[in-house]
Amino acid sequence: MRRSFTKYLFEPAIWKIKRMPVLEQYHQYSLLQFSSAQELHKRQDEQLATLLEHVISNVYFFRKLRSVELSRLIHRQPRAALNSMPVLNKEDLKNCLPELLFEMGRGTFANHSGGSTGLPTKFFQDKFYQIRSLASALLFYQWAGKEIGDSHALIWGAERDLVKGALGIRQNTADFIGNRITLNAFRMTPVRMRDYCRKINRFKPRCIEGYAETLYEFALFLERNNLEVFSPASIVSSAGTLYPEMRAKIEKVFTSKVFNRYGSREAGAIAGECEYHDGLHVFGETTIAEVVGADGYEVGEGEEGEILITNLTNFTMPLIRYRIGDRAIKGGESCPCSRPYTKLQKVTGRTGSSFETVDGGVVSPEFFIHLIGVMHNDGRIGKFQVVQKAPDHIVVRIVPVDNVCFEPWNRKETVIRLIRTAMGGTCRVDILIEEYIEPTPSGKHLYTVKQMSGEDR
Repeated sequence: MRRSFTKYLFEPAIWKIKRMPVLEQYHQYSLLQFSSAQELHKRQDEQLATLLEHVISNVYFFRKLRSVELSRLIHRQPRAALNSMPVLNKEDLKNCLPELLFEMGRGTFANHSGGSTGLPTKFFQDKFYQIRSLASALLFYQWAGKEIGDSHALIWGAERDLVKGALGIRQNTADFIGNRITLNAFRMTPVRMRDYCRKINRFKPRCIEGYAETLYEFALFLERNNLEVFSPASIVSSAGTLYPEMRAKIEKVFTSKVFNRYGSREAGAIAGECEYHDGLHVFGETTIAEVVGADGYEVGEGEEGEILITNLTNFTMPLIRYRIGDRAIKGGESCPCSRPYTKLQKVTGRTGSSFETVDGGVVSPEFFIHLIGVMHNDGRIGKFQVVQKAPDHIVVRIVPVDNVCFEPWNRKETVIRLIRTAMGGTCRVDILIEEYIEPTPSGKHLYTVKQMSGEDR
């Protein structure tokens, strides 16, 4: 009953009131998703040429690039023209905001990044962009087996989206008529997680969605306490890096497949997994994603590089080759699902998130997550965080399960030895037992943090 009400009455009514044809755009994307690669490239080239001509003609930040030669290149070979454009950095968004903004009367609104790696970044978007980003998100839910109106449990923690510590009347009302429950991910205490398990079992959602880290911590808690939880049709990992160990644990506990999604406040929905889980399809109707090496050129399939995002729909504040701050392995262009969208094989983490060793080497965050969270977790580690204070100084913060006594920990010396093997034999390793590890401003838990030379946690 609630599903039909949400699908046929509430969703159409809310978008009509907002004068946003999100559902119409979604249905169009549903039809386009199985077009040929040639048809997709043609659509992208047309959108890209229009966007690039717009920015060099109207947006002050890019107008200095305008030339007859560039205009000709844009219309002949828009992708070559894109590759000739400079990379846009987060510092540009902070320092050159007025020069990047061009008011077009499309319902401009301000937005901010989550601030996971420092102070939030301000930028502007418009309803034209928002409609297409929301439609792409609905298309991804379709891939994950969730249709409009299906029951949905959301474990979320951004202060801007929730009232910290409790949900407001407005949120609860929207949840009821939207056939959804929202579970506040701030401070996931044992009492709250037991309550969330009961609510999920009672609500029986078709889809559960949350941060990768939150879903993983929740799964560990359920497993440790032998709690049975309802198995949804799918689980959506919607933010944070989903490491293989995390995916395996979540799928084991919930006996459901995880669909990984990648996006950001700045660029909206960027990429997501289809039913074959063979990499993340870039939402090609709205986004072009490049994976580039240190030389600025695109890497080959299977190679890792930095992600540059070009959003094709936000003309109010265009993001052209935007350095979003993440790294990925470039995927192939074919998939058993027959969708024409290019793929990211996997998002490997934040740019600069790898730890630096004294001799100039790097150690992946995945090493620490597997070492402490999997190999040497004797069941007493509830949460942990590894902090790099210096190339030769690592701090391991551990929160025991239910504040159990953690001494003696007979794996301590082994963990220290293995960290020194990875980071260098002279590396100082401190292991601290704590009661609480604070989340980022947007509510996420970070398993690894570089905190050298005044870096923000």
